[in-house]
Amino acid sequence: MPGTSATVIGMQLQYQAGNEYSPFDTFGRFVLELDSGGAVRVTHHRRVGTPRRWTADAGTGVVERVLAALGRAGFPAWPDLPPPLPDTTIRSLTVDGGPTGGVMLPWDAVAGLPGYAEAFELLDGLVAQLTGLEILAAAPADPAVTGIRQVE
Repeated sequence: MPGTSATVIGMQLQYQAGNEYSPFDTFGRFVLELDSGGAVRVTHHRRVGTPRRWTADAGTGVVERVLAALGRAGFPAWPDLPPPLPDTTIRSLTVDGGPTGGVMLPWDAVAGLPGYAEAFELLDGLVAQLTGLEILAAAPADPAVTGIRQVE
């Protein structure tokens, strides 16, 4: 994976953060799914009501930037971090195909982790762009993302 810049055919990435059942998390939980062709789906689970879902085409450029950032991070290696506190929001990232593996990282710890910081900024940017939710440290809207629509 290090030095990889080409999109891996058949790659499936799933990123999620938050907990709709936690009294400490008023945001809820979102799940982002991204495939090697750039198809992206986001589901937002809230405490009340049915989950909301969006789809879009992010293009392969976004996929390549995420994979390159994960390569710089040494993914799927887990950084050496202290155990999170019980009320910490956890980010979970799994990739199948190409750089197969997964990590679970505390939300606030990511900012200080080269590679992971950039990857999660891009992924948070996709979540924010598709949903309209305000997510701290999200990348600006990407003009390559097209066809955004709420499906439920």
